[in-house]
Order: sequence, then structure tokens, then C-alpha cells
Amino acid sequence: MAEDGGNDVRKTVLESTLQIANNSFLSTLTPTCITLVPVPKSTEIKGVPACIKLSDVITATPELHQGKTLCTEESCTRFSIYYAKVKVNKSWKEEKLTFQCDSTGVCKQWTEKVNAALSEESSRPKHLLLVVNPFSGKKRALKIYEKQVAPLFALARIQTDVLMTERAKHGQEAVQGYDLSKIDGIVCIGGDGIVCEVLNGLMRNVMTKAGKDFNSPDVPIEQPPVRLGIIPAGSGDAVAQWISGARDPVTSTLQIILGASCSIDICSVYDENKLLSFAALLVCYGFLSDIIADTQTSRARFGLHSAVLVSSIRNLIKHRAYDLEIEYTLGKAPESDECKTNDSSKQGITNDVVAPEGATNEYSNVVKQFHGKVFSVDMFLAELVPKAVGSGQNFSDFLQDGQLNLTIMGECSRMKFLKFGKDVAFQSKEIYNKPHIQHMQVTEYKVRGMFETPPAEEVTARGARHTVGTGLALNCDGELVVLDRPYFHVKARKQCLPVYGILSEQFSPKY
Repeated sequence: MAEDGGNDVRKTVLESTLQIANNSFLSTLTPTCITLVPVPKSTEIKGVPACIKLSDVITATPELHQGKTLCTEESCTRFSIYYAKVKVNKSWKEEKLTFQCDSTGVCKQWTEKVNAALSEESSRPKHLLLVVNPFSGKKRALKIYEKQVAPLFALARIQTDVLMTERAKHGQEAVQGYDLSKIDGIVCIGGDGIVCEVLNGLMRNVMTKAGKDFNSPDVPIEQPPVRLGIIPAGSGDAVAQWISGARDPVTSTLQIILGASCSIDICSVYDENKLLSFAALLVCYGFLSDIIADTQTSRARFGLHSAVLVSSIRNLIKHRAYDLEIEYTLGKAPESDECKTNDSSKQGITNDVVAPEGATNEYSNVVKQFHGKVFSVDMFLAELVPKAVGSGQNFSDFLQDGQLNLTIMGECSRMKFLKFGKDVAFQSKEIYNKPHIQHMQVTEYKVRGMFETPPAEEVTARGARHTVGTGLALNCDGELVVLDRPYFHVKARKQCLPVYGILSEQFSPKY
């Protein structure tokens, strides 16, 4: 896409007549872009952009292989510009444009000037810690790193320290003790599980060094001084897709290289004054937490998708409902009737409203409470069905609003539960307009089980799978957290996590 680059285009840094595929172009380097004008001007050359923004350029490098001849940098007269381009499906790809120069001096000037301009962009990382889970995605993560990710980082001249995780929690332990002053960012290569590990290690690291107690829900969260990058190489990769716009390793890698950045919401999960986990994707209790517990032993043997399918059928047949007390603090007012909390009197749930001092309207930090039989309590950082809670909102708009998208499903038939899953898949606008479903945006919530549970030590000693049906299983970003008792407290942390990503179209390079 041609860009005029504003007033900076007229500030010429370098100008030469260069050859591209035997066609001459007046090539001009400015502080913002490289413009390419055919000589003569009336000539149209297919496949050559009129302008390449420097913000989209990966690197400039001399072409040492000229036909069958291998030359040195001192004798080289050809160089290539590598840049990012968006494909039709919104994934990004690496493009290459090769230039022939009149002399070695011109070639050297162009590569040096372009790379010098790129090095001045402070948002671009120079040194990264890569945390790779080689077991993710049926052991595809290592191959993705070696074949797709590592070559791009090397091309961009980014220094990398690589950690290959060897066991559960290895990533969290390593990041929690890492010296963050040495790096610009941490990049996870794997699935949502390794993202959860690194997030927990990073936040604990930052809070500890700031002298803050991360176990207290009342203590403000310290924002990390480094950004988190996520390269999808797992079975789910939801967080990676949310922040990059595509489930594609090359897309995520290019966004990291170019320094595309934003900050997203996360949440913290507590048992009174004990931190259980940070999460960037979901916190689920009931049906989805029982599934995660049920698959702990079978997922390694049968694969994640097969294990989840079998466990889903098994838990749907058992169809457990939990007797819960839930207290939640409403966030902003809903933008449509579908977002409002439905009348729960039809399902035997009792509601009490606690209006805090200083509340200005019905939805101003109002605390609500209820007690009843509940099939599942599910929270997602992003809204799964955006059009059901207000027109004009995108999937990613919910990642920066400081709200938790909470859905409470009361007792219902198996068919109604399956219908809910279908409505999510088909993005039904009426998904939350059901008497057994309550959906709201909250800033925090607490869940307490009103039933007897076996001692947590006894359950964990028998294995994670034995937490199924006990009310002690909690699903945080797809990872099992075993509760000491059926109680937990979830709190939103607005834009506390700086990440490499775009969330929307504003950063996408198009040509």
C-alpha cells in the first residue's frame, strides 16, 4: 500500500537509481519509508510496491550469493530488503525485494542506512528470552521453533536466550528467578499451558522485586518492564490468536520483530490471602474444571482432543450441579438487554444486592450475591459472543476494558447445555437470553461451595483425576489448580500485561 509518510518523506536520507528484476527504480530512503519510482515514471512493474514503510521492514542484508558466485560483503553489489506483508486471511508473511546497485559502495550505504534507521526504533526488541515447550502440539513446537521462528529472529539480528522446558512448572520457575534487566521481552513458544506458566513466573518476579505481596488481593499489580510474546505451537493457542489476529507462528514472530505492542487485561485468582494463579484466558469451575481434572492422566496417552472429548461425554452423563454462593461486583453498565443479569427466580436462586457507599447508579460497583445449584461458573477475559452483549464490539475489545466476562449456568437439562455450546459455535445473539443462564461483566467475583469435601491432601495423594466431582478442581487457562477448599476469589487486573501484538487492524502492513 503506497504511503506518503507525511512530511518525513521529503527528508531524503539516501537516493539512488537501483535495478529490481532488470527494471530501473529511483529509490529514496526517508526517515519513514523507502519509495520506489519506476524509470521512466510511466512504467508499471507488477509486484513492486510504490513504498515500503520502515516500520514494516525486518532487515536489509547484502546478497552474497550472486548466481553461482559467492562474494564477500566488500565486493557485493546486490542487497535485499525483507519486510512484512499481510495476506488475505490476515496472517502475515515475510517478503523479499532484491536490488542491484551500480557499485559496492552504494550497496553498503543502503544496507547500513536502512539497518541504522531500524535500530533506532525503541519498540523493537534487541534481546529476548525464548521459552519453548517441546512437548506442545503433539511435539510440533520444537520443529516450529527451529524451522519457522529461529530463522526469522536470526534474520532480524535479535539476540535470543533459549530455554527448553523439561517438566511441568519449569517455565514458571525459570522466569520467576530470571534477571529481566538483561532482556526486552519473553516469548512463549507452545500452547496456552506454557503461556500460563510464564505469565505466573513473570508476575511473581516483578511483584517480588517491587517489594509487593502478590498473595494479597488488595495489593495493586506491578506492570512488568518487559513484554510477553506468544508464538502458537500448541493444541489451543487461544491467547496467541487473541493478541495477533491469527493462529500462525510466522505472524506472531513478525509482530514481535517489528515491535507491535499493546497491553491487555489479566486476572488473579486467590484463596483468601494466597495467590493460586494469574490467568490471561479463562477461569472455569464445575463442568470445565472437572474435564481438565479428568484428562490429567489420559491426555498424554490419547492426545488432548481425544481425552477432552471422552471426558466431556463422561461428565455430561454424570451432569453434576454444585451448591454455591457467588458474590460478584458489577462493572460497567451493559450495552444491551442481553447483557443484563437474567431473573434467576425461575431456577430457585436467591439474589441480594449490596449497594456500596458512593454508588452513583445501578451498575456502579454494585455487589450482588446469590445462592443456588449451579452447573458451571465460567469466566473468559474476552467475550466469546461479542454481538450478544452490544453491537459494534469486536472480539478483542474486551481484552482492555478491565472487565471479566462471567457466565453462570444454573441447573438445566443436558440438551440445554449442549444447545449453549452450539450457540457459542454459531455466535448466536440470543445465547444469554435464557432463564438458566446469567451473564454479566464484573470486576471481581467470589465462589464458595456449600457442601462437604474430602481433605485436599487426601484427594491430591490419590491423583489429580480424583478431584473430579469433589468441588476442589479449578481450571485456570487450561491448567488444573487443586483447591484446599471449595472457595476462590477472582479479580480483574486492567491492562497489566504488556504484550507483543496488535489486537486490531491499526498496525497491519498492507501492500
